[in-house]
Amino acid sequence: MTINLEALQDKYSAYMVEAGKRNSITDSKRVRGILALCLELLSSEIEDEKKIEEAMEKLALLHGELLLTEAVDKDKFPASAYAYTPDTASPATWRLRLTSKAELKEAAAYLSEGGLRGVKLDLPEEELPYIKRMIRRGFIRKGITADGIPASVRESLTPHPLTDFVPLTEAVLEKGRAVVTVISPGFNYGKTRYYPKEVLIRDYKVFEGVKMYADHPTAEERKAMPERSIKSDGWVAVLKDVTVDESTGVITGVAEIVESWLMEKLSLLKGKKLLSEMGISINAVGNAFEDTIENTKTLVIESITQARSVDFVTEPGAHGRVTFYEAFQPFDVDLVSLDTLKERRPDIVEAILKETTEQINKEVKLKMTLEEQVTQLTAENKALTEKVTAMTEAADATATAAAKAEKVAAVQVEVAKVLDAAELPKVAKEKITAAFSACESTDGLEAAITAEKAYVLSLQESAEVKGLGPKKTDDADGKKALYESMKAAYPDSTEAELQQMVNV
Repeated sequence: MTINLEALQDKYSAYMVEAGKRNSITDSKRVRGILALCLELLSSEIEDEKKIEEAMEKLALLHGELLLTEAVDKDKFPASAYAYTPDTASPATWRLRLTSKAELKEAAAYLSEGGLRGVKLDLPEEELPYIKRMIRRGFIRKGITADGIPASVRESLTPHPLTDFVPLTEAVLEKGRAVVTVISPGFNYGKTRYYPKEVLIRDYKVFEGVKMYADHPTAEERKAMPERSIKSDGWVAVLKDVTVDESTGVITGVAEIVESWLMEKLSLLKGKKLLSEMGISINAVGNAFEDTIENTKTLVIESITQARSVDFVTEPGAHGRVTFYEAFQPFDVDLVSLDTLKERRPDIVEAILKETTEQINKEVKLKMTLEEQVTQLTAENKALTEKVTAMTEAADATATAAAKAEKVAAVQVEVAKVLDAAELPKVAKEKITAAFSACESTDGLEAAITAEKAYVLSLQESAEVKGLGPKKTDDADGKKALYESMKAAYPDSTEAELQQMVNV
């Protein structure tokens, strides 16, 4: 099967599989005609490239239309399973199902520049950000990190500090430990950040085992001691047994308190119903992009990459907004951006650029050297291959010639043996020997001897004198005539050989 037919076979199989899954094989005249054309081309012994290309284009359109149709089992695939549902009451309008990794990849491919197998979807431009976000959320639900999400639906992410506050109102206090809520999905207070549930479900493990401190570090502390302090009023607990509720996305953990004064203080606050005055604030780093959620422009967190600490803090303002740590730290290694480096430390950018350029130049030179070596080795290999081929052919020819010479020698021995026993003149024997001098078998030897005997006999008979009475053995005329016949038949014979043949 040629490449063109293989491609057609692949498209045909993919369509039939998808149609079978969706129970969407139709009896429409158009579909039947296209499928019949495909089968005809696949079973034909003559390949018509123009018809194959035409069939592949039509089949691609059919496949694209099929993927846009609603699945039969609406209970199994509700509107929430699709990226685009302009009318939730009308399944016929639903597009891009996202229930499996394969469907997510197909949905992303439809939004790529080339489309899915050349098929692109005509979707409202203003809906594309939302559709892409839904597809990304589908990938995140499958545990795919930002790097694994196809470029066609990926956003340009930038690092951001995450320091959101959760009051201890619902904390469960036990001896030496407190069950606390670390973070919840949705907006933070002020709606400056939005935490999708699926992101928290995927990334909750970054909080496991982090240290907990009393208060976030001040700017001076971050500069002087970025690794934090373990003095008595600094490190107070460790966050363990971090879990996430997959139905709500709420992350909780157990604060194993190592400072008795903190446990006493928490117990006192709870007794006076003032526990909400203290809370948990994450000190983390995440990647985010700007988007509009519920008509609010905000930062949507698509990944939490690092948890530095989870700290006990007193509520600095109304509704738990931790304003004292919102300021962007331009020299925070986890948050620094290229633009900041260009502005504040062009010397570092220049040094990196110089080092990178030198490394690239080295790699380019190495590549060129390797390419030259490959070219040289290729030429040497070609010459060596040709030499080996010539030597092999010569060896084969020598072996063939030797085998032939051996057979010819054996035939010559056999011919000599047979001729020794044959009653033929010497000249006749030499004639037969010469005829078989290059033969590799004795086929035809007996026939040659028989023919030569008959020829000699015919010469003897032609030399006899007729109508003169009884034959005389010493008839001079007969011998003379036989002598002339033998001489004519064997012109290379000597006089002695001719006389011998006449007198036989």
